[in-house]
Amino acid sequence: MKMVSMKKTQAEIKKDNKPTAVSSDRVEYPYGLRITLNKNALKNLDMSVQNCKIGDKVSVMAKCCVKELRASDSMYGSSTESMELQIESLGMSKNSDKSYSNYDKQMKKGPGE
Repeated sequence: MKMVSMKKTQAEIKKDNKPTAVSSDRVEYPYGLRITLNKNALKNLDMSVQNCKIGDKVSVMAKCCVKELRASDSMYGSSTESMELQIESLGMSKNSDKSYSNYDKQMKKGPGE
């Protein structure tokens, strides 16, 4: 899979440096596990919204830099950990539903089984 740099140009940084609205979609995954690719990013990846439909599956490969590590304990006995990653290079390809059959079978069993 071809990997391309996702670093913004100075012009893109200036244009995109403003607040965005938060999605009101139903939350099925933890916050932060969704990525949005704008027109320029899609072009860099040789992808288009014209070639996909809602629900299609794609494969994503990324090179990331660890930006922050956090660990904390509370006086009530709970603890948390998190890691913040900056995506630096990204690759993406469209897959058929058949390519996910082994993945889907494994997820029904449970991770690591």
